[in-house]
This record gives sequence, C-alpha cells and structure tokens, in this order.
Amino acid sequence: MRKADRIIALLLIAFGIFILFSSGGLPPAPMKGTPGPAYVPRLLSILLIYSASILFLFSFRQKEDRPLLWEAKAGRRLWGVFLLAILVPAGMVYLGFIFTCFISSFIFFQILRVRSLFSLLLSAGLTAGIYTAFHYGLKVQFPSGFF
Repeated sequence: MRKADRIIALLLIAFGIFILFSSGGLPPAPMKGTPGPAYVPRLLSILLIYSASILFLFSFRQKEDRPLLWEAKAGRRLWGVFLLAILVPAGMVYLGFIFTCFISSFIFFQILRVRSLFSLLLSAGLTAGIYTAFHYGLKVQFPSGFF
C-alpha cells in the first residue's frame, strides 16, 4: 500500500501542477479585487498538491506494506461510476439539471451501497442545495431539458 500511495500521490501532484500552470491562460478578473475565472482552478490545484503531498509524506510513516484488497464486485461498481459520469452530460441536455442531478446522485449513492431511503433524501437535498446556491445565489442558468 505504501508504494501505491506514493505513486498516486506523485500522479496527483503532477496533475495539480499541470492544472495550476494551465489556468494561467485564463482571462483576468473583470474588476480589480474580484476573483477571475482562474481563481477556482488555481485554488483547487493548490489544495490538490497540498493534500497529495501529505499523502506522500505519510506513506513513509507506515510500518509495513498492506495488500490492497479488491472486492469481487468492485470492478462493476467502478464501471458503473464511469458510465454514470459519461451519461450525466447527455442527461443534462435532454432531461434538464434537476431531474438528471437527482437521478444520477441517487444511482451514485446506490453504487456506494447507501440505503435507498437515505439515498433519496441525500439526492433531494444535494439537488436542492446545488440548484439553490447556483441558480439563486450565483445566477447560473441550468439546462432545462426538452421536457
């Protein structure tokens, strides 16, 4: 596990550095003193580099290499998450944000084996929270879909 942690940490650090330098080409802030389009990518890349560095350093503190255990159905769950990530953008176009966010988050929670009733409540809360924060707070227009 130590070797895997180090490899993953180094890959994440490299990815964070790539995003940090790639965000340099984004346009400046519209007004002085306000965050521009590069603010969030830079902030997230710095946080990613920081947390991956902690993972890398803590990998040296582990005493022994523990084997990485893989569940029998973990591969199917992983492919389910990939498929869900591929289908969500199409769902946004055809079904709209609210329905797609609710259904995709419910399916995601089911893949993670969260109980059905709790998944419904989490999905509803997540969808309502994202929609409220972005639509009313940040004035972002979401796709309404064809329905």
